[in-house]
Amino acid sequence: MDKNLFDMDERVERILCHPLFTENMKRCEELERERVFCHHDIAHALNVARICYIIVLEHGLGYSRELVYAAALLHDIGRAAQYTTGESHHRAGMRLAGEILRDCGFEDTDVLHIQDIIKEHCSHISAAEAEKWKKRNPKTLLEAFDLADFWSRNCRACAVRSECYWEIKNDALVR
Repeated sequence: MDKNLFDMDERVERILCHPLFTENMKRCEELERERVFCHHDIAHALNVARICYIIVLEHGLGYSRELVYAAALLHDIGRAAQYTTGESHHRAGMRLAGEILRDCGFEDTDVLHIQDIIKEHCSHISAAEAEKWKKRNPKTLLEAFDLADFWSRNCRACAVRSECYWEIKNDALVR
């Protein structure tokens, strides 16, 4: 096996086993147990990772699978803090992800890139932005990531869609 591939898989596996990751994912699962809207569980994180990596490959964006999976696994890691303290899940996620990624052997440049994705994901989407994406391909990992985060949800078949703060416009999920 290629040593670089092993290292990549090992670091992503370290994230999955990291105490801060497992503790926060478990806490989020407990806090969302009665939630009727989308959950922010491991299935969601892995769906985002898979979809994002497909987008990255299809559009030749050149980001590694490791970077995509690390960002996807950690993008909602701050949800439990948001539910319990009111701190934004973006801010809490950046803090937690920084510690987890460094412990798992990621370089500072990758840590900062992933923290930026956590900070910015879902924060700049509007109906106008969604319409632009229909006309052009994603150019950055953040654009690919936001598309994957949206496409990972099954809004059209959701029983509580009319109560959700997300809506579907022009085949894109927007706030």
